[in-house]
Amino acid sequence: MAQVRVPYVGLINVFSSHLSWWEDGFAEQFENLRQWAADEHTHQVTATMLCGDFNIKAGSRGYQLVVDSNEYDDQYLSANSLQVFRRIFTARDAHWGALPGRGSSH
Repeated sequence: MAQVRVPYVGLINVFSSHLSWWEDGFAEQFENLRQWAADEHTHQVTATMLCGDFNIKAGSRGYQLVVDSNEYDDQYLSANSLQVFRRIFTARDAHWGALPGRGSSH
């Protein structure tokens, strides 16, 4: 965990984590991380970022646990449309690597 003072934004808590797969204890580990982040969020802190390898697929049970807490937003989804999300996380297209913005798969 680090605290970073960002100009024009303020103090931000940044947590770097590597959590287990769902079946190996993700829910308990996320709850511990969530509680630690809450404990460190003082009135001086503008925002908290949970970053790292969460070992969960977007849309999975673990993903829903995180976003349904209503404490954190998926910043990827905030910056991109749902259409982009679906293409990246749900496409089962053999030519996916050749889609615009992804470069060639050859």
